[in-house]
Amino acid sequence: MTERRKLLETILGPGGPDSGCSDGLEVLDLYVEAELAGRPAAALFPDVAVHILACPDCREDYEGMLALVASGGQGEQS
Repeated sequence: MTERRKLLETILGPGGPDSGCSDGLEVLDLYVEAELAGRPAAALFPDVAVHILACPDCREDYEGMLALVASGGQGEQS
């Protein structure tokens, strides 16, 4: 995705159907697992992909889950 397109989506929001927070979070683990397995997560869950781009809170949840699963669940210990 180009920088210009990212900027436009930030300002205008992405096009297409949006899963919303509740529905997106219900399948976020499946989205992350698909992405890490090399499957086309955005194609498998297009509504979630659109929502992650549009919602900063859900994008933060996605990025955190992605990092945690990618690390094998070895998050920071306090």
